[in-house]
Amino acid sequence: MLIRVSLKILVICCLTIGVAPMQNAPAADGTHPFDMRPQPWEQRQPVLSALTTEQSWCKVVLYSPAVLVKDGKFKIWYIGTSAGSRGPGMAMGYAESDDGIHWTEHPDNPILTDDDIPWGEGWQTPFVLFDQDEKIYKMWFSATSKMVPNPKITDAWMPTDRVLGYATSPDGIKWNVYPKPVYRDGSRSPFVLKDGPSRYRMWMNVDLGRIFEFTSRDGIEWKRAKEPAVHPSGDSKTCIYPCVLRENGKYYMWYGCHRPGGVFELFCATSDDGSRWKIDHENAAFPATGSMEDFDGRYTSIPFVLSFPDRYMMYYAARSRENSYVDGKGQKRRDGAGVYASIGVAVIPKKAAE
Repeated sequence: MLIRVSLKILVICCLTIGVAPMQNAPAADGTHPFDMRPQPWEQRQPVLSALTTEQSWCKVVLYSPAVLVKDGKFKIWYIGTSAGSRGPGMAMGYAESDDGIHWTEHPDNPILTDDDIPWGEGWQTPFVLFDQDEKIYKMWFSATSKMVPNPKITDAWMPTDRVLGYATSPDGIKWNVYPKPVYRDGSRSPFVLKDGPSRYRMWMNVDLGRIFEFTSRDGIEWKRAKEPAVHPSGDSKTCIYPCVLRENGKYYMWYGCHRPGGVFELFCATSDDGSRWKIDHENAAFPATGSMEDFDGRYTSIPFVLSFPDRYMMYYAARSRENSYVDGKGQKRRDGAGVYASIGVAVIPKKAAE
């Protein structure tokens, strides 16, 4: 049997029990909620967490959600480890849900480890789609050729590079990893849309600052645009982790930015074509709460937004303002920037967009 997730606090989507609203209510003048700042996402609690999971492999880090719905079932892939907040050994887990809130972790987690990457290690930022034309799951992910000790942080590791990997699967659990990276230039956090049998569009970081658009005919060989789609400005020092939603002829891109005071928050850009983007770095779309009590008090990060007939749902990675944690060996350790320990969810009812 699958292991049932037990969480201390759960948020229920609008189909079941209401969730607490954020400060701003939907505008009465018909403004689309994605054009509001902050966006009126209804709060927001962890649905998967290193602090509550019963699985031993992800007791420190649990983050980086990639979510899709197939045959009425929510499926999520995520990254985790029990080694340390910045160590090697990042692996991939998988869980399923009937409602997108209550998740059942796969009993054979982690489904992918360093041993499954023939050319590198350190699973990061997966993106998964089900290809309706080919009837298979496809995954793009970031990894590194090698992890080395971080000279500036005790008990921390860092990648020598960031490259883009690719894998396919008949069921989303057993994966065949492509024998070599498919893109090498600083790849991080791919997000892919398939526009047709031979047209893929991807938005991805090539460094911590800039997000570029890429195109491909097969999902393997990629061509990068000459200019970045999104770049830092103002108090936003980085632009990372793009998520793109195409809705009613318009594109929305959520991504994260490092902000003053050691916080990391989500912003949203808009576009008519997915290539030229209108950026607002003055007002966060989905800010961290700032509270010492909240699981997302310090970071709201790595967004994944889904559209349903009655609601939008955002999954995101979170860091609290707690700096201490206990690793898989029972040792108490500290990370001054906090730990990616939870995946949260937030909802906007579609009535807010009417």
